[in-house]
Amino acid sequence: MRKREVDEEILNELDVLVMNEQEIREALEEWEKLSVSLENRMRMKCG
Repeated sequence: MRKREVDEEILNELDVLVMNEQEIREALEEWEKLSVSLENRMRMKCG
């Protein structure tokens, strides 16, 4: 492979990793929101 091809391949892989990290972060944020909502609902039912 030529250097340019290798550089492009590396950049493409980095883009995939960044997208995966962003998706994971968004999923964790959503999970935290749902967990808090569930916790609050449970408190209302029990309290």
